[in-house]
Amino acid sequence: MKIAFCTTLNLNASTLVGRILPLAQELAHQYEVHIIHLGPNTPHEPLHVHTAGNEPFARRTHGKKRLHGISLLVAL
Repeated sequence: MKIAFCTTLNLNASTLVGRILPLAQELAHQYEVHIIHLGPNTPHEPLHVHTAGNEPFARRTHGKKRLHGISLLVAL
């Protein structure tokens, strides 16, 4: 059986690191597990990790800035 987790987060997000990745890694012992996310791709054995695109914001030292218009089109 295949199991897929689809998220709008990147692999460094706390929800993914603390909740989804441990669950997915445990399920991967018995099933084929795929994670579909936004942002850069980082391998996580034995999971199948896929990138669905880039994040729709730019990270700054003081937080995130949501992209609009042309900058959003270029980023995606």
